Amino acid sequence: MALVSGGAGAATEIGAITLVEGGARLLRGAVWYKLAPGVPAEEGDIVEAFDRTQIQFELTGGTTVNLAGPGVVYAVPGKGGPPLLSLREGWLKVAAKGAGVRVRTPALDVIVAEAT
Repeated sequence: MALVSGGAGAATEIGAITLVEGGARLLRGAVWYKLAPGVPAEEGDIVEAFDRTQIQFELTGGTTVNLAGPGVVYAVPGKGGPPLLSLREGWLKVAAKGAGVRVRTPALDVIVAEAT
């Protein structure tokens, strides 16, 4: 498994991974990478946090998102508006600034702006 250190794709960068405590991996394109702080977060990325893992994303615009594992989040390619994160499992905490982030789960689809 390779370590992701920068983006080489045509996907839109939506922020960066700033904290990884525990085991995690990122699916970009068709390749799984070990996740590490400093990695750009791009539309189309799937991030998997293993048991007892915490991952922090800092999105462009100042919104901070924390994923607690086990969990899986997909950065859905956007069509305008705030970044869309689809949470398939796990816990997500959002501290939104400005336009914030759109969070989709099997139970809800909500835009979080200027809120925690």
